[in-house]
Amino acid sequence: MRDGRRILWRIGSFSALAIVLALGTAFSIYRGLVHVNGLAAGKYPVKGIDVSHYQGDIDWQAVAGQEIDFAYIKATEGSSHVDERFAENIAGAREAGMSAGAYHFFSFDSLGAFQAENFLKTIRDFQGAMVPAVDVEFYGDKKENPPDAGAVEIQLKDFLDRVEAACGRKPVIYSTWEAWEIYIKGRFAEYPLWIRDIWREPDFVDGEGWTFWQYTNRGKLHGVWGEEEFVDFNVFFGTRKQWEEWLDGQVMEDANDQASEVLSRACLKIAFRQMCVTVCGRFGPNEGGVVGYVDRMRARSPAKWGVQMAGMNFQTRSRSNIW
Repeated sequence: MRDGRRILWRIGSFSALAIVLALGTAFSIYRGLVHVNGLAAGKYPVKGIDVSHYQGDIDWQAVAGQEIDFAYIKATEGSSHVDERFAENIAGAREAGMSAGAYHFFSFDSLGAFQAENFLKTIRDFQGAMVPAVDVEFYGDKKENPPDAGAVEIQLKDFLDRVEAACGRKPVIYSTWEAWEIYIKGRFAEYPLWIRDIWREPDFVDGEGWTFWQYTNRGKLHGVWGEEEFVDFNVFFGTRKQWEEWLDGQVMEDANDQASEVLSRACLKIAFRQMCVTVCGRFGPNEGGVVGYVDRMRARSPAKWGVQMAGMNFQTRSRSNIW
């Protein structure tokens, strides 16, 4: 009887400890003290934030002093709205020595041409800024009632074409996974992608890659006081040298190309699966696996991939749209 009570006491103690740890972890994540993606994002040296008027008055000198390299700042939304703090924010960020760029929140309810006009009119006095970006995500009831993908593609392409013509470079497309699946995937692969994923590091296949990754929406910085106390944290895919080249508009040919890395990961996964199923006798090694995957990739998009097979070694050319 005494042994049984001791066991029950130990079980209860471990359960209580587990609950306390779980609650502590959840609280730390909620308060922005711990970031789920912190370790994964930490390997990328170039870090940045994105802000709007919700962050209120920002001490940009203080922000820059916390190893923040760049900032994307909301300029406009839809065909008429202008963020009330855009001019103040982008001027402050640049005076603090940060790279700063403007982004537009895309509306599913306005023509792309009118949105581009609103955006370009707002940012025209800020020459030398980073490549403009457009935020494509659901708002209001759009997630439950998503607009037609074909119609959105037409308006978004019109917006992108007009901004590119005015600025000389393809704009960056920011998107959540839900919006990317419906509106971006397979439609705008030639544009630099800025993907939001607050739970894991993005791992694309089929020739897709990312340029920026928003890895948390609960960042905390000294110098940011506003209605929204948290800040979105982002990283750039590349080294500092690659970052400088990207800012200068250069195409990178000598980097550890992301497309190659993504393909290598996928090939290793498929090779392991093929080995397992081959041992089980489900099919022979020539009926699928890595060879079949690479053949499908080359057939699907020969212009993007130059894949050479030599045993288990794969090499791919740089994709200029990643940078």
